[in-house]
Amino acid sequence: MNIALGATKWSTTWNVTLRAAFPGLITGILLAIGRVMGETAPLIFTAGNSLSVPTELMGSGSWVASMPYTIWAYISDPREYLQVKAHGTALALMIMVLTVDVVANIISRKVTRRLV
Repeated sequence: MNIALGATKWSTTWNVTLRAAFPGLITGILLAIGRVMGETAPLIFTAGNSLSVPTELMGSGSWVASMPYTIWAYISDPREYLQVKAHGTALALMIMVLTVDVVANIISRKVTRRLV
């Protein structure tokens, strides 16, 4: 059908299908990044975690704690000042995820207006 109108399959795919799908692809990628930032279990179980300052560039001394691990470690501790730090870390993580989501929404709207 497209060939009868003078368009090849590739030009139809490129100019119609991908242009229509592009905003959704960008939004999906950015939302996936936001989701990855908030994931906790894989980081706690697989990442090397240390609450100390890194002392090496490579090796076991280079491990630092992920934010979810820091929240878990500090909130589990009975000391009040560490629980306050856990709440601050949780707030920072939520702000980072919210920022990524808002940026994804803005980019999606701008790209959608331009392409469609």
